[in-house]
Amino acid sequence: MTDWYAVQTCARSERDVHEALKRQGFMTFYPFRRVRDRRKIPGREQYRVEWKDVPYFTGYIFVAIRNAQEAIADVNDTYGVIGVVAPAKGKDPIKIPEKVMNALMSLGDNGLMGKEDMTRWSRRFFGKTGQTFTFGPGSPFAGLLGTIASIEDMDKTGAVTAWLDLFGGRREVKVPVKMVGELC
Repeated sequence: MTDWYAVQTCARSERDVHEALKRQGFMTFYPFRRVRDRRKIPGREQYRVEWKDVPYFTGYIFVAIRNAQEAIADVNDTYGVIGVVAPAKGKDPIKIPEKVMNALMSLGDNGLMGKEDMTRWSRRFFGKTGQTFTFGPGSPFAGLLGTIASIEDMDKTGAVTAWLDLFGGRREVKVPVKMVGELC
């Protein structure tokens, strides 16, 4: 039986940790979206356009572990890893429910992760900062409650920043507006 765990990474190291764990033989899952970044070239009237991978869960990736006792030490010893998420130091790590992982991975299979949705949502989205909402049926967190933290980047990315109680604490996640269900 394979158990999934969340792994906290150093700042902006998600992709590097993902690759390092894959080289060690671990099965990993790194959900991200592709975003277009436009920057002015200093001293010129031109712009450089690049595509960046922005993680859905900043600072976290997921790893599948078969033999938890031996493998968690190997994961924790990987460069760029802060640690496998646990409720407290010295406690057993938190297992991610299989249902949640299957939903996350199915979103990746359907192309909803790893690609940028360029639709402008601000005209159709009426949520406000601090408002509670239910994640919609297309979300891996369907039925869970979230709180809107920010809608500032919604026009550029088609996503809102939300707070979600997950992994034993409150986490900030970028949520595509189409995954926001009913506003409470």
